Amino acid sequence: MIKLSCPACGFSKEIPADRIPPGKKRVACPKCRETFPLPSAAPPETPVAAEPEPTPQPAEEQSPVEQQFPADDDQLTIVCPHCSVRRNLPRDKVPSRTVQVTCPQCSKKFTFHGDQLQHDETLVRPEQHPTLAPSLLPTPVLEPLRRKTLSGVAELFDKSWQTFVRRILCLIGIGLLVLCLAGLGLWGLTALGQYAARLSEGSMLVHYVRVALMGAYAFIMMTWAGAASIYALVDEDLGILQSLGCGLQRLGSFLWVYLLVSFMIAGGSLLCVVPGLLFAFWFLFAPFILAREDLRGMEALLKSKAYLEGFGWAVLGRVLLAGLVVAIATAILSLIPFLGVFLSNVFGLFTMVCYVEIFKELIEIKGDISFDCSRNAKLRWPLVAASGFALGLVIVFAAGLIG
Repeated sequence: MIKLSCPACGFSKEIPADRIPPGKKRVACPKCRETFPLPSAAPPETPVAAEPEPTPQPAEEQSPVEQQFPADDDQLTIVCPHCSVRRNLPRDKVPSRTVQVTCPQCSKKFTFHGDQLQHDETLVRPEQHPTLAPSLLPTPVLEPLRRKTLSGVAELFDKSWQTFVRRILCLIGIGLLVLCLAGLGLWGLTALGQYAARLSEGSMLVHYVRVALMGAYAFIMMTWAGAASIYALVDEDLGILQSLGCGLQRLGSFLWVYLLVSFMIAGGSLLCVVPGLLFAFWFLFAPFILAREDLRGMEALLKSKAYLEGFGWAVLGRVLLAGLVVAIATAILSLIPFLGVFLSNVFGLFTMVCYVEIFKELIEIKGDISFDCSRNAKLRWPLVAASGFALGLVIVFAAGLIG
């Protein structure tokens, strides 16, 4: 065994002598990047003159990253696919699920699949010498053929129907549980409001506060039900309680995404309607991105828009057709006595299923895409929506002056 010790930072590692390639003279410390000579490469002690200064490495041994001896078994090296910057993390701090990572060097985002890591896997690229770092070389894996286009309308509806049949009981269970909790909460708020009204002798302020609280509570419960349903469709291994737990855990993030989308649709609609329609379409997949990739706020909205680039018209046609089919079907089901309202509401979930299937196909086509999430990109569209509200206020103010 040969002990390699970095003279700059003190990091050390013992490796077998037979793992050092012949002729290798210098290595780089994986922590501080300082290069130093191998002990075996030291000049022999002979009366002959001292060995000259080491010559530069041959061209074939140079690489963008210095050769390194193996990192500790309890660490993983994560490499940014955009700028190739590296960072070592302890294994116990590496997330065990798929998350979005922001590179501190180039500020771009990429997907880190922590749930696919095994004990001996690492994310270091195979740029090291196979003898010095054999455990860091990933086994070549043949990637499946990537989808090129979206499915046809008939195939899309068939896939959506199969998913709908598989997950309908879970979706109904989520809806019923949230409906019961919402009913209990609204009953409590109503009783509390009536008691407050008697104490305040019918004050209108108390009435308005009660109405506002009931509206906010209803919106929160609807958002929770929608978030849990999205988790149940994005990950079909989740049950009713698991989906509700995931939705509750990210309830604040879903509320923020829905508020952002609503703000921009309303503000864009004040600018001659068309911007509002564009915003509604561009940001359609933002809740699904939040559930699948844990991207929040404007980042989820911007990635939704990025997924649609190049497939806007194809997705728009399928979205409109799915909405039309569901609208006709729910109108027919609502005519059935007693069960009509329930059946029409249940089948209305088919629209969400179609959207999820389209979203999954876009992921199969584009994979993990890069998108601009700079501060300017995050502010661009909210400022457009804010200008719509400003224009509306100017028009109202001008109409008041004229009147």
